[in-house]
Amino acid sequence: MATNQNKSIHNKNSANSEKRSKIAFWNCCGGISGKISAAEHIIKSQNIEILFVSETEYDPKETWIHIPGYRTESTATHIYGKSRLIAFVKSSSCFIRSRSIKVSSDMEVLILETPKHRAIGVYKPFKHINGNTNKTYMSKLIEVLTEAAKTKKSTCLGGDFNINTTKHSSEKEALENWALEANMFQHINEHTWERLVEDPITSVKVLRKSMLDLIFTNCEGTPKVLDKFTSDHKCVTFEFSTETEKIIRLKTKRRTYKGYNPQIIAEKINHDLNEQSFTGNADFDADLLTNVVNDVMDYYHPLRTIRTSRPTDVVDQELEKIKKKRKRLLKKYNKDPSANTLSKIKQLNIMIKNNIKLAKQQQLNLRLEGKNAKSFWNAVAELEGKRKEENLILTINNMAVSNPQTLTEEFGDFFLSKVDKLSGFQTKHNYMIGHSSLNITETEI
Repeated sequence: MATNQNKSIHNKNSANSEKRSKIAFWNCCGGISGKISAAEHIIKSQNIEILFVSETEYDPKETWIHIPGYRTESTATHIYGKSRLIAFVKSSSCFIRSRSIKVSSDMEVLILETPKHRAIGVYKPFKHINGNTNKTYMSKLIEVLTEAAKTKKSTCLGGDFNINTTKHSSEKEALENWALEANMFQHINEHTWERLVEDPITSVKVLRKSMLDLIFTNCEGTPKVLDKFTSDHKCVTFEFSTETEKIIRLKTKRRTYKGYNPQIIAEKINHDLNEQSFTGNADFDADLLTNVVNDVMDYYHPLRTIRTSRPTDVVDQELEKIKKKRKRLLKKYNKDPSANTLSKIKQLNIMIKNNIKLAKQQQLNLRLEGKNAKSFWNAVAELEGKRKEENLILTINNMAVSNPQTLTEEFGDFFLSKVDKLSGFQTKHNYMIGHSSLNITETEI
């Protein structure tokens, strides 16, 4: 009994330490401006990382429509100047807007992703634009979803498809065929839309139900249908593991120079050298001097192991894979130029830029959320564009020098002269080791 109890406690602790994300899809019905508090309630009560909201009639100029701690992404359809699909994304989230998949300006599709995960919000409206019909829009939608599903990433796709999946239709069949070919599983199996509708014959109000809001994924997780709240549509959520997005800690060794005193270091080095036995004919041993200096530095200023944090190496690994693939394609293109190869290279360039952007965003989030006040305000200054590069100015031979190349050359000449001096020093004492001791000065330290 004790063994089983310990095992259950261990499993519970493991589950609690696992990083999980919850994505939600909700049709607010009639515009988001009057239901922003309802969206905020859903986010806070369910701990949502990304909330896709459709039928929003969202105007980007209406800056007051926002949720604290979340940024807003919107589609580019802008019917009458407004978007019908938006996403509230947690500020600390690793998900960013995807640029690798092209979505036409008349499509209500939002794609957010990380190097290992992809979240897609979909809205298939009743009212179409640019001469689209249900058939043409559905055809375009399937094309976009097919392209979005061509990935090894864990993908969560959902929203209001306006297709009653409880009844047979050509649109339902097209969606099911796509899911089968893309290896996507549909999780919702209960009604998500309810409305009291008056019967035109009997004038009696009848409660109609339908399953319009769906979630497709290629990964395991927990789906949930929330109670109806200020809308005819219920909010549907999906929670899944994003363990690969954790921040790892790296170990590194650095020497501490607190209380550094060159005089003490010089005396200790000379003392240790004088204790070594030399003969007058012995060649000077440069390795011996190096070992003595290292031993002295380790004694007074030892190397200490510290931990440094950076974004997960998943980004670096993904970036390296893409770069290697692009390198192979560039070689292939140089030998046999083709439009198809060039198109693939351009797509990889976009993916590389997205990965770099994601890594920068993760670094910035770490600095903004950290306890280091200086790092925080530096990050804020960078965001506001107030940080300026400081130019290094040194006085060399009574002249102010600020040119980076000139400074580099001067530093190089300085250290070369020190090397020459040490080399001459060693040669000079090659025959005097047995008669006099080496004298390391503070200046040379």
